[in-house]
Parts: sequence; structure tokens; C-alpha cells
Amino acid sequence: DWQGVTPSYRRGFQKGKGGSDEATVAALFDLLRMPPDRRPRLILAWTSGADDEGHDEGPDGPAVRRAMVRADATLRRLREGIRALGPKTPVVLVVASDHGMSAIERAIDLTALVPKKAFLPYIATSGPMANLYTKDARQREEVRRALKGLPAGCRVFDRESCPADLHYAGCARAGDLVVLAPPGATFWGYSQKSGDRTPPKGNHGYAASNPDMQGLLILEGPG
Repeated sequence: DWQGVTPSYRRGFQKGKGGSDEATVAALFDLLRMPPDRRPRLILAWTSGADDEGHDEGPDGPAVRRAMVRADATLRRLREGIRALGPKTPVVLVVASDHGMSAIERAIDLTALVPKKAFLPYIATSGPMANLYTKDARQREEVRRALKGLPAGCRVFDRESCPADLHYAGCARAGDLVVLAPPGATFWGYSQKSGDRTPPKGNHGYAASNPDMQGLLILEGPG
């Protein structure tokens, strides 16, 4: 739901549990073939893409190439099916990707610099970005001093001084301090302390100015 608006039709995508892009495409055309008075005016759908493969093998891995071939076939089925509907069912197709993918060469352990004393300070990592939450101004300055031990290329910001393309200014959910890793690096947080310490071969979450993060936008149809 979005701002109180509920979809007229809903179908969950269950990747790896009997769901597939083929089933998603079939469901889309079931909706498009409805009578005009019942046919949705806006249909949103998600297909699997190459995200898992990019994390596992890096952006240039063979599994990524295979996944993109499958994605291309899905798009082809969509376009051919829309053309087959004819002019009585006008459709504008919008295809957008989530993000790009960068190759990962190293992981930076933030917990070695900011050990957990109690609930706070708390490190919430999301690949090459970390939000650090502190108890008060004194603890925030302690953490800021500790972060001076980060490798070259890492950047530390207060919430309100984050780069504009992050859209963090005024966001109450953002950390008191925000740390960005340089290209090719990702962060470890508390969740990796006792788990798998092998970094992914690919990751996203870098600033939009990073060329690797650029996605695509395709628009096709009447109007």
C-alpha cells in the first residue's frame, strides 16, 4: 500500500519458490487482457534481474551474463506480447533497473574501530555505506575520533552534511554519522562478527555519481 492507496490486484513474487519471470509476464498479460472497465491503469511488476549473481561473482561474472540473457528474453516477451494486443489496448512500457554493481576487492571492519559497548553506539551497514547511531553528543565525538583510523578514501559525514545525492538531510532514520567506503570496498558491521567473513565479489550502494551505479530507463509506447 502507498499513502492509503491499495492495489486492486496483488500477486506476490516468490523467487526460487515456484515463482519465475515467465509467471510474472503471464500474470501481466492476464491483467492487460481484462475488459477495459476492469483493466488496471497502472501495473507494477518486478523481475529477478542479476542482483544475486552480481553479489556472488562480481559484475563481470559468467552467471551475470547468463542472468542478463534471461532478462533480455523476458523483455522481448513483454514487447512482443504488447504488440500482439493491438491498438485497442494501448500500453506504455517503462523498464527501470534498481542499480548497477561494482567489483569488491576488500572489506573494512568498522567494529574494530567502534567496538560495541552497549546498544549504542550501533553500526548499521549496507555494503559500502554505514549509519552509526550514538547515545549523545559526547559519544558521537568519541566515535568520530575513532573513525579517523579508517583507510584512505573513506568519508565520514554528519547526517545534515551528507552529499545531496544521498537525500539524507532531514531524514530522522539516518545515522548520526554516515560513513561511505571508496570504490572497491565494503563494510563489515556487527552482523559479520561471528558469521561469514568472506566479502561479496560485487556490491552496490555507492553514491549515484559512481559510474558503476548507473542503471537504465526504457520507455516505449504511444503518447
